[in-house]
Amino acid sequence: MSVALATRLIDVLGALLLFSTLLILASGQLFRAIYAVAVQSVFLAIAGAVLGAATGNPDLWSLRASR
Repeated sequence: MSVALATRLIDVLGALLLFSTLLILASGQLFRAIYAVAVQSVFLAIAGAVLGAATGNPDLWSLRASR
């Protein structure tokens, strides 16, 4: 994966993360907020996969919550 492609994908995913955050804030019902958080998690996982592929760092392929 080229650096330019990875940069472009990360920019797009960052915009989608911001949009999903706005959806969470604007949602009036709890189940809509839950779906928006799920979508945001998918975008974050895709961003980690793009970074892992671009840098060759296998640690980025699995995003884990810190304890």
